[in-house]
Amino acid sequence: EHVNLLKNGESVDGDATVDAGDELALFPPVSGG
Repeated sequence: EHVNLLKNGESVDGDATVDAGDELALFPPVSGG
């Protein structure tokens, strides 16, 4: 399945680094379990 990762509202590559305080969002939302 394909998901889009957004960092601070912008699409990022899979090898992008994440800094503390960055706002992350996954679309579509994935359900836990």
